[in-house]
Amino acid sequence: EHALDPIYARMLGVNLDATLDAMNQAVSQHGVGWPQVHVAPEKAGHVLDQFGVRALPERFVIGKDGRVVRAGVDDDELAAAVEEAMKP
Repeated sequence: EHALDPIYARMLGVNLDATLDAMNQAVSQHGVGWPQVHVAPEKAGHVLDQFGVRALPERFVIGKDGRVVRAGVDDDELAAAVEEAMKP
């Protein structure tokens, strides 16, 4: 089993563009192939503060229990972080 197989892991984007239309345009333009959630600009600061985001883009791995397992995950760390999140 591979940690990044869609059976074992899912990717979700949290988008902070100014409008839903801007998000949809960016998703289309960049060929984003995973689901996106749009956060309204008036709530973006709260979301960023809650997760300690200091720069965008930011990547988190969240475990099955809903807790953040790792934050600031780079491409080369992603598979290992997902495998860590899958441990019982």
